[in-house]
Amino acid sequence: MPFDFNTAVRKRYVTLPVPRDFIPSSGTPKPQILWVGCSDSFIIETETLDVLPEEIFVHRNLGSILHNRDLSSESALDWCLDLLKVRLDHQESGLMRS
Repeated sequence: MPFDFNTAVRKRYVTLPVPRDFIPSSGTPKPQILWVGCSDSFIIETETLDVLPEEIFVHRNLGSILHNRDLSSESALDWCLDLLKVRLDHQESGLMRS
Protein backbone atom coordinates (compact mmCIF):
# COMPACT_ATOMS: atom_id res chain seq x y z
CA MET A 1 0.00 0.00 0.00
CA PRO A 2 1.61 3.31 -1.06
CA PHE A 3 1.93 6.15 1.44
CA ASP A 4 -0.71 8.84 0.95
CA PHE A 5 0.84 12.10 2.13
CA ASN A 6 -2.38 14.14 1.85
CA THR A 7 -4.29 11.69 4.05
CA ALA A 8 -1.57 11.76 6.71
CA VAL A 9 -1.42 15.57 6.72
CA ARG A 10 -5.18 16.01 6.96
CA LYS A 11 -5.71 13.32 9.60
CA ARG A 12 -7.05 14.58 12.92
CA TYR A 13 -4.80 13.41 15.72
CA VAL A 14 -6.00 13.02 19.28
CA THR A 15 -3.94 14.36 22.16
CA LEU A 16 -4.40 12.46 25.40
CA PRO A 17 -3.72 14.23 28.69
CA VAL A 18 -0.96 12.82 30.87
CA PRO A 19 -2.11 12.06 34.44
CA ARG A 20 -0.61 14.41 37.05
CA ASP A 21 0.99 11.48 38.92
CA PHE A 22 2.79 10.29 35.76
CA ILE A 23 5.77 12.45 36.74
CA PRO A 24 6.37 12.17 40.47
CA SER A 25 7.31 15.50 42.02
CA SER A 26 10.55 15.39 43.98
CA GLY A 27 10.92 19.09 44.69
CA THR A 28 13.65 19.73 42.11
CA PRO A 29 12.51 19.14 38.53
CA LYS A 30 14.64 16.72 36.52
CA PRO A 31 14.07 15.07 33.14
CA GLN A 32 11.79 12.08 33.56
CA ILE A 33 10.44 11.81 30.03
CA LEU A 34 12.31 11.00 26.83
CA TRP A 35 10.35 12.47 23.93
CA VAL A 36 11.33 11.17 20.49
CA GLY A 37 9.95 13.55 17.90
CA CYS A 38 10.34 14.30 14.24
CA SER A 39 12.86 17.01 13.41
CA ASP A 40 10.34 18.94 11.29
CA SER A 41 7.48 18.69 13.79
CA PHE A 42 5.83 21.86 15.05
CA ILE A 43 4.65 20.20 18.27
CA ILE A 44 5.71 21.93 21.47
CA GLU A 45 6.35 19.01 23.80
CA THR A 46 6.01 20.91 27.07
CA GLU A 47 2.58 22.24 26.07
CA THR A 48 1.42 18.88 24.73
CA LEU A 49 2.33 17.05 27.94
CA ASP A 50 1.79 20.02 30.28
CA VAL A 51 5.21 19.63 31.90
CA LEU A 52 8.09 21.95 32.72
CA PRO A 53 11.00 22.11 30.25
CA GLU A 54 13.25 20.68 32.99
CA GLU A 55 11.09 17.53 33.17
CA ILE A 56 11.51 16.39 29.58
CA PHE A 57 14.47 15.34 27.41
CA VAL A 58 13.71 15.87 23.72
CA HIS A 59 15.41 13.88 20.95
CA ARG A 60 14.44 14.84 17.41
CA ASN A 61 15.39 13.05 14.22
CA LEU A 62 13.96 12.26 10.81
CA GLY A 63 10.78 10.23 11.17
CA SER A 64 10.87 9.89 14.99
CA ILE A 65 12.71 6.59 14.59
CA LEU A 66 15.09 5.06 17.13
CA HIS A 67 17.55 2.82 15.35
CA ASN A 68 20.33 0.78 16.95
CA ARG A 69 22.88 1.88 14.32
CA ASP A 70 22.15 5.58 14.78
CA LEU A 71 24.74 7.11 17.10
CA SER A 72 22.49 10.06 17.88
CA SER A 73 19.61 7.81 19.00
CA GLU A 74 21.93 5.53 20.95
CA SER A 75 23.48 8.52 22.71
CA ALA A 76 20.09 9.98 23.65
CA LEU A 77 18.88 6.64 25.04
CA ASP A 78 22.12 6.04 26.92
CA TRP A 79 22.05 9.53 28.43
CA CYS A 80 18.42 9.24 29.53
CA LEU A 81 18.45 5.68 30.85
CA ASP A 82 21.90 5.52 32.44
CA LEU A 83 22.58 9.07 33.61
CA LEU A 84 19.17 10.69 34.07
CA LYS A 85 17.42 7.45 35.17
CA VAL A 86 14.38 8.15 32.98
CA ARG A 87 11.89 5.33 33.45
CA LEU A 88 11.05 3.24 30.41
CA ASP A 89 7.35 3.53 29.57
CA HIS A 90 5.22 4.14 26.50
CA GLN A 91 1.74 5.21 25.62
CA GLU A 92 -0.50 2.71 23.86
CA SER A 93 0.20 3.11 20.16
CA GLY A 94 -0.43 1.24 16.95
CA LEU A 95 3.25 0.31 16.73
CA MET A 96 3.27 -1.16 20.21
CA ARG A 97 0.05 -3.11 19.56
CA SER A 98 1.40 -4.70 16.37
